[in-house]
Amino acid sequence: MVGLRDTPERRLAASAVGGIVDLADTDAAGLSRRAVTRWAAAGRLHRIHPGVFALGHPELDARGRAIAASRAGGPECLLTHQSSIALWDLGPWPAVPHITTRGVKLLRGVRVHRARELPRATLRQGLRTTTVPQALLDLAEVAGEATVSRTLNEALYRRRTSTAGLERFLAGCRGRHGVAVLRGLIPHAGPRHSTLEDEFFDLLRKARLPLPECNVKVAGYEVDFWWPGPGAVVETDGWAAHGERIRFEADRERDAHLHAAGFPPMRITGHALSTRPFSVIARLGAVIL
Repeated sequence: MVGLRDTPERRLAASAVGGIVDLADTDAAGLSRRAVTRWAAAGRLHRIHPGVFALGHPELDARGRAIAASRAGGPECLLTHQSSIALWDLGPWPAVPHITTRGVKLLRGVRVHRARELPRATLRQGLRTTTVPQALLDLAEVAGEATVSRTLNEALYRRRTSTAGLERFLAGCRGRHGVAVLRGLIPHAGPRHSTLEDEFFDLLRKARLPLPECNVKVAGYEVDFWWPGPGAVVETDGWAAHGERIRFEADRERDAHLHAAGFPPMRITGHALSTRPFSVIARLGAVIL
């Protein structure tokens, strides 16, 4: 049986990450710089940044642009902020990649953050990036509170970090204004299970109502939202989660037990949340304020 021929094309393809290579890869593949220039002129390599190329089709998606930016940033460069969040599967890939480096390099179409000391690096999918707590801290300094809250809850839900681990990390961070943002969110953080719960939580923030604990046990049952002070329970009802008859019956039985325990739940539907948000806030305010 004849083995596959070892060619520069095969060596480059083997070293590529997401279809991206750099000059170190072309050197290792046995291509001279003059050969790289010829390949680029012939369309076999497509220049993305100085010394960074795409194999094959030049159109890159957001992930490909992030990989190219990380290669262009040099050996100590890290994917950070929204790009790190995306790499950890906690949010979408941003249209503009974020990297952090010690240098003063400017890259077209890339948000370059500079740091005297780089944060601790870890590898994910073959790319240097920050830990999840560091990514959350970085995000808290550039994104709105609602976005940070949703990302934090997603990180907890996917077990990428824990509230205890995040608190330990923040204890060692000084002079970062994102610390206060995250510490303000942690007491109310929890792995929310639906977009409807996220929408309700965002509405609470906009209305400046006291924030609840999320997905905690009350009287032996897990509830969506819980205000310990007034002893108030809110359940968000979406048809996808509660439309089956068995689930409907179980919810009503749980409601009866919560009533008996002195915590009658207020049920809020997705329709009410989208069409009558002021009414929802008025009803809730009467209970928790």
